[in-house]
Amino acid sequence: MALDNVVVAGGGTLGSQIAYQSAFKGKHVVLYDINEQALANAKKNVDKLDDRYREDMDATDDQIQATHERIKFTDDLDEALKGADIVVEAIPEDLSIKSDFYKKLAGHLDDDTILVSNTSTLLPSQIVEFTDRPDKFLALHFANEIWKRNLAELMPVTTTDKAVVQKVNDFAKEIGMKPIMLTKEQPGYVLNSLIDPWENAALRLWGRDVAEPADIDKDWMVAFGTNMGPFALMDMVGLELVHEIHSRQVAPGDVDLLHGLNKMQKLIDAGKVGQKSGQGFYSYPNPEFLNF
Repeated sequence: MALDNVVVAGGGTLGSQIAYQSAFKGKHVVLYDINEQALANAKKNVDKLDDRYREDMDATDDQIQATHERIKFTDDLDEALKGADIVVEAIPEDLSIKSDFYKKLAGHLDDDTILVSNTSTLLPSQIVEFTDRPDKFLALHFANEIWKRNLAELMPVTTTDKAVVQKVNDFAKEIGMKPIMLTKEQPGYVLNSLIDPWENAALRLWGRDVAEPADIDKDWMVAFGTNMGPFALMDMVGLELVHEIHSRQVAPGDVDLLHGLNKMQKLIDAGKVGQKSGQGFYSYPNPEFLNF
């Protein structure tokens, strides 16, 4: 049986994208967030995706309208969970916040409802103890701009039922993703395990004033034929989250990385947090690396 009734908890950057993509592919979606202000922000995030889908997916006005008609917004958790086949949790990367959320879900879900977390930094084994269904829980991690970078990484725990894993794998395909299966837990999954050292290397070069972000990115883009480099990617993700993740990776004595992160913090303090603010390492909508 297909997972057609989708609840997305959290309307931030990725939560709004997961909701939109699921609805675009025909799923019935409820986007839940904690209060009216958070929902208002979620609606803005969803609305901003219209032009991206027109540009990148050749979406028609009818498809855009149908997508919006399939998304409901609510801050009432009981209302959101009625008839849910799957709950995709995309709330802040804080274990205490996530644990509180999963505890609230207990007793409010149908017996067959599956829970997945989009966490990118926590392991599912850190979260599963707070759920009331360890056999129906796993991590499902999406990359940013999921309509284009349509990767979905599945990371079960030892208690996850294999039939549930298969259902989530099928769900990912149904919403246009290309699922990747992890056979054991790995901090950062596969994607971030590859990306983080790359971004750290770029930050170290910038931290010791070897080159500016645009030249570091151009070096990578020319050498490997890519359409962006590490600093452009960090802008896309958002500098606050990038800074939080990489600050945990500073080894004792790694002064170059620390210096790079301190320089990034100055951008954040100035409100230059990446694409979403119009400025980060680059100014948008016409960043320098696109003109190379």
